[in-house]
Amino acid sequence: MAPDEMTIREAFEALRKKHGSHSAAARALSINISYYRDIRNGRAKLTERMKELLLLKAAEEGVA
Repeated sequence: MAPDEMTIREAFEALRKKHGSHSAAARALSINISYYRDIRNGRAKLTERMKELLLLKAAEEGVA
């Protein structure tokens, strides 16, 4: 699925499926686990740059 066709929720789910857990996905992306959790749960602002990274990496994984 192309990054522009995927929602951010789908991206988080695709990354979780690929890496086995959200914590493992955060580590694979070199993102602080707490920050990853906070953006996933809406407690931290999701910048456009981070959104693009997550969508790109999820689409790259080919899991979605």
